[in-house]
Amino acid sequence: MGATGRTVPSEIRQGERIVRLSNLDKPYWPEAGIAKGDLLGYYRDIAPSLLPHLRDRPFTMKRYPDGWQGRPLFRKDVAYYAPAWVERVGVTVTTRDPSPQTRTATRLHSHGSRWTARRRHGGASG
Repeated sequence: MGATGRTVPSEIRQGERIVRLSNLDKPYWPEAGIAKGDLLGYYRDIAPSLLPHLRDRPFTMKRYPDGWQGRPLFRKDVAYYAPAWVERVGVTVTTRDPSPQTRTATRLHSHGSRWTARRRHGGASG
């Protein structure tokens, strides 16, 4: 447990859905004593207030697999390894390229957000 005092279990189950959380002690902000488990606990605590504003909105995930001081990666499509219960929707986006592209996005809801939060700050084993 880090500086925040938040604890999260290494596995979250609801019915048949399972989200496994790994590396909960991985330091994210070492100077403040905040680890991955602390951040996930924070997300869990604010979810009731935050999720209604994010529900049914596609998003781009900015990941920092080497920590917040490392080079970020942008994920604009749902990962191929996302669980089947993470809802996917087609979204047409425009970029600097004049032709629109269709991307596969996730709709955020309680389980999708847990899986996403697990992925956001770590790598495949993050």
